[in-house]
Amino acid sequence: MDDPQPESETGGGTRYVKVRTVGKGAFGTAVLYRKEPEGSLVVIKQVPVLELSATERVRALNEARVLALLSHRNVVRYLGSWERDGCLLLEMEFAGGGTMAQFLAARTARNAALSERRALALFSQVASAIRHMHAHNVLHRDLKTENIFLTKDNVVKVGDFGISKVMGTQVQAETVLGTPYYLSPEMCEGLQYDQKSDVWALGCVLYELLALRRAFSAPSLPALVRRIVAADYPPPPTRYSAGTRGLLSSLLQTDPGVRPSANVIEDQLLPPLQAAANLSTDADSLDGTQGPCARSVVFELRASNCFVSLTPVALPARAALRELAVSKTHCVALTQEQVVFTWDVVDWRGGASFSAGLESWRKPQHQPQCVDALTGLGITRVGAGDGFSVFASDSGAVLTCGDGAEGCLGHGDYSHCVRPRLVEKLLAADVVALAVGPSHVLALGGDGCLHAWGRGKHGRLGLGHQQDALLPAAVPLPQGAVVRSVHAGPDCSAVVSTAGELLLAGDNSSGKLAPAKGLRTKLPGWLGGAGRGPWLRFRAVHLPEPVRDVWLAEDHVAALTDTGRLLALGDGAPGPSAAQPDRTFAMASAGPTYTVASTPDNVLFFWGRWADGKQVGVPSGSGTQQQVGAPAPTHRELLALYASPQQVERGEGLSVAGLFALPCSVLLHVSTCVPLARMSRVAPGPVEDQGDPADEDGECDSLGPIPDWLQEELAQSENQWEGPQ
Repeated sequence: MDDPQPESETGGGTRYVKVRTVGKGAFGTAVLYRKEPEGSLVVIKQVPVLELSATERVRALNEARVLALLSHRNVVRYLGSWERDGCLLLEMEFAGGGTMAQFLAARTARNAALSERRALALFSQVASAIRHMHAHNVLHRDLKTENIFLTKDNVVKVGDFGISKVMGTQVQAETVLGTPYYLSPEMCEGLQYDQKSDVWALGCVLYELLALRRAFSAPSLPALVRRIVAADYPPPPTRYSAGTRGLLSSLLQTDPGVRPSANVIEDQLLPPLQAAANLSTDADSLDGTQGPCARSVVFELRASNCFVSLTPVALPARAALRELAVSKTHCVALTQEQVVFTWDVVDWRGGASFSAGLESWRKPQHQPQCVDALTGLGITRVGAGDGFSVFASDSGAVLTCGDGAEGCLGHGDYSHCVRPRLVEKLLAADVVALAVGPSHVLALGGDGCLHAWGRGKHGRLGLGHQQDALLPAAVPLPQGAVVRSVHAGPDCSAVVSTAGELLLAGDNSSGKLAPAKGLRTKLPGWLGGAGRGPWLRFRAVHLPEPVRDVWLAEDHVAALTDTGRLLALGDGAPGPSAAQPDRTFAMASAGPTYTVASTPDNVLFFWGRWADGKQVGVPSGSGTQQQVGAPAPTHRELLALYASPQQVERGEGLSVAGLFALPCSVLLHVSTCVPLARMSRVAPGPVEDQGDPADEDGECDSLGPIPDWLQEELAQSENQWEGPQ
């Protein structure tokens, strides 16, 4: 079947650019598209309705109806649908990490069992999705690892609702559907069944996570049924705790009345197991427990002595940011789908801008643009310097592009590079962390070795001299220092060790490479006189508590301790007094002349002035406004984010996810689960076919059977959506 090619709307609109075929099933084809201009990846399932039997059409349309009922972080999201030339097109969220079955097969091939923490992290997401379905009276009826998808960040997405059933007043179903290996005993015996059959399938999924094989298998279907009815499965590995094995046993009870409900699983059975496994702090556990449908909103915050304004950045509405990097020239954003966007800072008055790989000299662009050159490269980290950008992939490779006049691209010369180019000297480094300053870069290798390149003035590279480094060079660190994170500022660099020790290198003319205010007479580390010269190598700064994070500016350093204490380093550094802390903080950022920080309850505080000398209001609690020219306020409460108790109960909270200081404004990254309004039925624009290598060799990724969920909605529509005209 030829791919349907929707035509452009009058006046233009969204375009779909074909990337590849990702699945073929009995009811059609699943194709991966990139939506332009936003750059997000989506799957469009193409169902040739006219070629199907009546039964097949019902199954091929059921999923739309089911997904329209559901909105959960761990359920594949339905984005829209239309019809063209007898072909039904269903648009849905793309999960780029493959299926759980593929994930477990890869682990089996390496004989690499999952840790208990990781198995529980995956299982808890599946259980949460099933609970959400049951709350909406939806039975999945075909839950299996082939129908559970993973994003690149291993967030679970339960999908394929082709044979799902919406339960009405009749609370039990009778039709036997589903994959034989996951059928419940009551289904095998032809009895009525309900939500507890999905719970049985949950048990089968948990068994596969623990044992890396199916719970029930047999050489023939009758033998398989006998084993299922008797719950005859091999014991799970004893490496897992008795509690986790007990959970499995409770799910695979032959009597459905004895099996726990999805509510009981999530509310009562899982929490003690997760607590025992220390799931929330385990680096091996999967990211996916942050609630339903998290997305990101980025604002530019400006303030004066009489107003605060928030201007949203026009990122895709459903984008969830993984990283955001900011310099005085441009910003780079990385989504959870590993799509990279870039835009120029509004206040930047430079000429042509080509700092983020848009493949041509161009005038500054103040609206986010997708960097096509990085699509499909598995980018996991981004950095922004003054006129250049740095990217790292999931394979540990580093790419740079932009202005090479300062030698910051790491290619051994001062040449510009419009298209992202590999830093060849780091090909064997397996880079796991990046820090990008205005004119230098730090990269941490998987072996713990720190590399630096770019401008060397003031010793910011920590190499023991002030010469520029055009190629990555190994940085000597104090003996015994194990790097946890790296940070780069305008004229200095910082390393935080795994023990929470802060190490600094670079310019110290302002005394910023020193202990916090109020502690200099009590602690060593602040060097007066000759000590005000540059620190050419990294040395430890002795602080009263272990450091969690640090932000660097020209005249001061802001350090956040493990207890949430914010310390300000440097002469007259804007920030709370370290000797008299009155609040705990979650994050901060250091601007040229100010510090901004947020508390755990999402209140933003500001110390200092903007770089243009303008003040930001008056001290918190003061009843009068101060005029420009008056002494800078001690601190100002800028903003507070709030969600009602009802929203919080529904999982629709919001929180500060990042602060990024610019000279005269702050970029505020907010993470929220507040749902967007339903997508209006607007037909998409043209589809551009870029060729499909998978079609040529007959290979494609498997997304399982094509779901079935849209016909009823179209049939009941008062004004039928005819799709693109």
